[in-house]
Amino acid sequence: VQGWPFPSQPPKKPPPPPPQYTMSSPQDPTSSVLTSETETQSAYRAEYSRYKLDTMNVNERTLDDEFRHILSIVHRQEPLNKQQANFITWEVVEYWKDNINPGFLEYRKSVSDEHTAIEWRDGTDGGGSKFYGIKGKAYIDCLGGYGIYNVGHRHPVVISAVRAQLRKQALHSQELLDPLRAYCAHLLAKIAPGDLKYAFFGNSGTEAVEACIKMTILATKRHHFVALVGGFHGKVQLNPPHIEPSSH
Repeated sequence: VQGWPFPSQPPKKPPPPPPQYTMSSPQDPTSSVLTSETETQSAYRAEYSRYKLDTMNVNERTLDDEFRHILSIVHRQEPLNKQQANFITWEVVEYWKDNINPGFLEYRKSVSDEHTAIEWRDGTDGGGSKFYGIKGKAYIDCLGGYGIYNVGHRHPVVISAVRAQLRKQALHSQELLDPLRAYCAHLLAKIAPGDLKYAFFGNSGTEAVEACIKMTILATKRHHFVALVGGFHGKVQLNPPHIEPSSH
């Protein structure tokens, strides 16, 4: 389908582009102009912001409606009314149950028959410890995203660096050498204790544990490990599920 899931053409009258920021280096005679948002991006943002966030029957949505509905949530900056907040909460719980893991909902403190907490936005104080649920309730983040918020939510230095990199290149191609990966590994080697030198970057604790298992096998030539039944070592085979013994 032409333009799917985006419009084939942006609106004819996009909002005026934001101010431009010029980066130049005395060592480099060429200067690059970086805009925080192009006219086309502004047009898409404006279009999805105007898309009506309502409680239409989910069974009547086309696939295109589904994408537009989700993108309208992403682009929305205005506060939600009670009906909209309740509807998104219902959708999140249903989709989590049907498409992620229904068992997850049974033991989470944030989900109950009386109240379900949905994350919605960070606090406005850069580097703060608070975030807000979809119904406006403030929460103090004592978990910190398993360590990713060790300098707080939306720290201005972090936000500035992320925006600058997104304007330049969002993700690397995986084919050429990624400079930031090399720089990050270099910094880790500088601060790591002892003579630790090499870094292995993974997307999850599971990858980290799997890498440790493989390196242990290579180093010791052994293939037996001790693990706890019902323990949690990531989603790896060393973490067997707790199964009640069969009566047969």
